[in-house]
Amino acid sequence: MQRRSSLGCIVSLVVLCCASLTASAAGSSNVAGLSQWDVTSFQVNLLNHYGANGDVQSDQNGWVHLGANHLEGGDMTYNVQVGRLAPSDIVEVWVDGFSSSNDLNVGPTLFIGAGKNRFEQITRMSGDAWRPFVFRFADERLYGDVTDPSNRNENWRIRYPSSKYEVRRIDKAPNELLEGATLPVRISITGVDDFILKRLEVVVYRAGGSSRRGQLAITSLAPYKVFQGNRVTVQFNQALPEKDVDFFLVDPSGRESRIYPQFTNSQRDSAWFYADGDSFARSGDYQIKVVDRSVWDQPQSDAERFEYTYPQTRAIVERPKPKPTPDVCALPPCSPITFAPAPVMPPAQILPVVPSAPFTQVPILSGPPANQFAVAPQAVRPVPSQPQVSGAFTIQIAAVRSQQAAFSLMNTLRAQGYDAYVQTQGSVYRVRVGRYPTRNHAAYDATRLQQHGFDTWITTLS
Repeated sequence: MQRRSSLGCIVSLVVLCCASLTASAAGSSNVAGLSQWDVTSFQVNLLNHYGANGDVQSDQNGWVHLGANHLEGGDMTYNVQVGRLAPSDIVEVWVDGFSSSNDLNVGPTLFIGAGKNRFEQITRMSGDAWRPFVFRFADERLYGDVTDPSNRNENWRIRYPSSKYEVRRIDKAPNELLEGATLPVRISITGVDDFILKRLEVVVYRAGGSSRRGQLAITSLAPYKVFQGNRVTVQFNQALPEKDVDFFLVDPSGRESRIYPQFTNSQRDSAWFYADGDSFARSGDYQIKVVDRSVWDQPQSDAERFEYTYPQTRAIVERPKPKPTPDVCALPPCSPITFAPAPVMPPAQILPVVPSAPFTQVPILSGPPANQFAVAPQAVRPVPSQPQVSGAFTIQIAAVRSQQAAFSLMNTLRAQGYDAYVQTQGSVYRVRVGRYPTRNHAAYDATRLQQHGFDTWITTLS
């Protein structure tokens, strides 16, 4: 009896130990999985910025100077196409630069993500050298206390020694920072301070590693804000088969309609379509949905949303039709209309024929030369030229001192379908869009440019 009780105690202890090990493994499964990643780095072209305000210039190294003249500071935004992110992913935003100020508290403010996501200033912290800053975003619900320095993935610890950078860990799910598939990063400095931006990089750690490969996913959709007639491009994480693949458009009411996009390359990992037709009948949130049925027992699908703005049309106001004049003879009794008799003209008198006098030739008299009595021609007064009609308008996007930055911004605008050009005045390069007969015509395109993140100013052509 004692042996059986002892054996039962041993079994109970083994079961408790296994249960505790299982519980500890389940509690640390998220942290243990940090060693498996699909790492993607997005090196940002510093000259390809949007909405620049103030004093923004660039140099021969491709660096961007904010507040170079120490007068009004500078402000600009970068839109980084990182694709879709999951709550389990981790995002790092790296900023490398310096200021010429000796004040340790001088540095720009960084705004990361859509909406009002504001973080601390980038400063020198201590010493004479500036170190790169990294802002690391992770969901605390999945990875525990992300502000704990020991709670970080192995790839990060090997790639970047902690003694050579400043880190800010932020409890924020990366997918909550996106605007569609775009991560906006805004850098701003005010007053008489300056900042030279040398490098901006976004690193995405997609959790799960190889376990997520093979699963169909839409990695990016551009543009996120779509207008009628825009070309929408969808990028996939893998090549799609030639058969048994369907695309659907889901409108704001949830109604699905099948579409037939075109593939952009032979790898069949990217497709595009135009936002036009009966499916785009109103503004709202739309979705593009792809279904892969090539494996009949394991169909795969994914969807990505975007915002569509239907063009506003002016209501046609019908003018009131004039009321018909009532006929006075419509109701009996009606007396017949009589007209006064036409007046009778008296008979024309016949005039007698008077014989004409015989023709006599007038003698030609000699006299002074003809030009003696010639009248001097009057001086022709010049007709004053018509005044130039004012009212030719254009939209100014930026005025910079760097020719390279101006033409880079011009090419960016032209790639989006705008009639952009650069006008030089002294050492200032003005980036402008369009030539419009009235200010109202220019205001329509200015509104579209502002929706794409550009700052606009309507001015006359000069």
